[in-house]
Order: sequence, then C-alpha cells, then structure tokens
Amino acid sequence: MTRTVTHTVVEEHGTGTLHVWPLPTDERSLLELVTFLFERHWEHIWFGVIVQGAAWEVAAPNAPERISMYDGYVTVDFGRWHFHLCIGEHTASGPELGALRRCARAEMYRLIGADGSPTSWGVRLFNGRDD
Repeated sequence: MTRTVTHTVVEEHGTGTLHVWPLPTDERSLLELVTFLFERHWEHIWFGVIVQGAAWEVAAPNAPERISMYDGYVTVDFGRWHFHLCIGEHTASGPELGALRRCARAEMYRLIGADGSPTSWGVRLFNGRDD
C-alpha cells in the first residue's frame, strides 16, 4: 500500500514559495533522519542555522566519526568539530528550557522558482519558540 502525503504551499516572506511536508518530531524519527542524512549523504548536503540576519551554510569535511544521543541531544561528530540538536526530552536544564530547546516542528520543503520549478530541497527543525 502506497501512502501519499500532500504538501502545503506556503508564501514565506524573504524566501518565496515553498512546498512543505510535515515530518514527525519524535526522537526516534528525527534520530533516524539525522543518521540517514549524515551517514549516507554527508558529501551532498549543506546544513546550518538560519535566522533573520544570518545563514550558516556548512558542508561536512568527512562522514561523521560518531552520531550519539545524550539527554535529548543528538551529536554529529566529524572529529575536529561537531554540532548538537535537541530532538528528544532534555531534562538537565529543567522543564521550561527543555521544552523550548526540543524540536517542536519538523518539515521537508522545496523552494519553488519564479518559473514554477523546484530550485532547492531542505529539512527544517524548529524549536519550541518556532525558531
């Protein structure tokens, strides 16, 4: 049985037209996604933090040496440097900060150009403040 998931069309100020598909936000699903992307496709992706006024587009120098979980955070370790994403229950900072830091919304998107064709694809994770 094939399951079809439809997308939502979003006009995003400063970005343009996006087709957006929601993704599950449970720890297991997000860990599987992060592991799949960085272990199998690390050389084809750019990643980083995007906020108003700054965009970090980073390419991995190599496949990760280790992907691990601790207190709700997945760590993707490339050897010389690493990053953390809060994708599960984080307790060390208390319930309020734990809820704020945890991924509350996840989505796959494609950016649509002026001619109506896709120009890029991506995955976005939003915290409890929708950042």
